[in-house]
Amino acid sequence: MVYMYRDSDTSPVVQALVKMTFYVLDDPEFLDFNFSAFVDPELKPGHGPTQTGMYQLAIESRRGDRIAAAEFANTLCWTLRPVAFECFQRVHGPRPLEHRDWFYSKLFQFFEILLHDSVQVLGNGREGSFGPPRTDRPWVEGRQTLRGAGPSIEPDELEEAFSPGDQERIDWLELVQFCARAAPETRLPYLRARLQQLGQGKQRSGRGWSKNARRNQILVACIEEGRSALEICEALDKHLIPTTENMQKHGIATWLAAWEDAQFRRDVQSLISKVKKRNSVKP
Repeated sequence: MVYMYRDSDTSPVVQALVKMTFYVLDDPEFLDFNFSAFVDPELKPGHGPTQTGMYQLAIESRRGDRIAAAEFANTLCWTLRPVAFECFQRVHGPRPLEHRDWFYSKLFQFFEILLHDSVQVLGNGREGSFGPPRTDRPWVEGRQTLRGAGPSIEPDELEEAFSPGDQERIDWLELVQFCARAAPETRLPYLRARLQQLGQGKQRSGRGWSKNARRNQILVACIEEGRSALEICEALDKHLIPTTENMQKHGIATWLAAWEDAQFRRDVQSLISKVKKRNSVKP
């Protein structure tokens, strides 16, 4: 099912009053089509976590599982990319969508999962319908399909805070970890405050934010601390910094994978040297 928030038939005056310019998608094919370099470094379709898997990661993150939080953030980072949308179009399309529709709809989906107050399990209710969980591992109950309930961010708030291509500007792990640690009554207010801050950063990025600024900041900090190239790669992966486009084309999804590859190790070393020289950094 597709809920359409864009209406090309309305008058220009009405269109000017409507902030939302994207679709909100909720069909199972869309909800379950996610990518994670943690689960599958080759990022093959169908190998990423489903929506139920995302609920599992959110629940485990709330129980203090740092790996689950990192995997949720990694899934956010990789699923929002144009390459994920293009893959979805090849597998389940083509649909009359643009990448921005995919981008904001996925954000809406993931933030609803992070903000959920409760879950229900398909198969636990009457006649196999949705019902409350019976254990602390609801993702293995019933038909192993979860749905959640709780507060949600408004779609226009997402549009004001994020722009397609923001993967390198946003610290997804920080957002996921706060939602995991926060009390239910503080999750939504915090996110609203953070989205306002991110919206201000978005405006600054429109005035010349470098595509690789965050990556280079991490490189400079690591070089100043005297870290080895291997440790720098680990730091880049920890902060969900994407590899170069050329690396991605060759299936290199993480910096550690690039370092372990004979061909791309030279590229990593070259990048570190360039940043070191450009910024006159001394270890």
